[in-house]
Amino acid sequence: TMQPHFLFYLTLTVWFAAALIWWFGALGGFANQTVQATGQTTVNFNLHPFFMTLAFLAAMGGGILIWRDNSGAKVQDPVERLQRKKLHMGAMALAVLFSLIGLALILVNHKAQGYDNFASMHSWFGTVTIAFALLQFVVGFYFFWVQREAASELKATMLPLHRSAGKGIMLMAFLTILLGIFEQQTFLTDFTGASYLTNIMGFLLLPVLVSFWFALAVDQQPIASYPDDEDATETNKLLSS
Repeated sequence: TMQPHFLFYLTLTVWFAAALIWWFGALGGFANQTVQATGQTTVNFNLHPFFMTLAFLAAMGGGILIWRDNSGAKVQDPVERLQRKKLHMGAMALAVLFSLIGLALILVNHKAQGYDNFASMHSWFGTVTIAFALLQFVVGFYFFWVQREAASELKATMLPLHRSAGKGIMLMAFLTILLGIFEQQTFLTDFTGASYLTNIMGFLLLPVLVSFWFALAVDQQPIASYPDDEDATETNKLLSS
């Protein structure tokens, strides 16, 4: 049987395949676009959703599930967990980097086209999501990498908070993407093939979201049962005390 985290990767692959059809088939691809009013060439709008979905669906979603082994349970071996921690940290760094690139691209595009920035609900949710993702990375990097060999009560307390915050940021990312798809519809003047594709992209997010949350819910062993590389023993003592 297919494990839940593999189901997430499958639904995510289907979503990105449909998104590429949407971006290239209906919205013109990634080549630089010309602003009709001024004739100025600017970066393509489609690069913004590409980098944002790459950041939060692929890098962050995959980075969270990277703690799962092939059975779907969280990795328990201390040596392997250290390797997974490095991969997790790398994936989250990519998520932050891609999100900042996506933000910079839309600011450049809006400036060239004379659009106001941060005027929509989508942009507000997106900015807050990026800010939380950056804060989450900085805090996580300090407590779980810089201080990885130090056992402390604060660090033990931060672990479940860090995990919950990551899930919350993912939920905000899904909502922001849906708001972005809805905003894209407001630029369509009639119900054409592009409109159908826009609706399909919104609906295809549902199985991605469900499979992601299902993969997280499958393994519900207590946090203390999972050693955390070098400081496993001390951290588990603090968590169980």
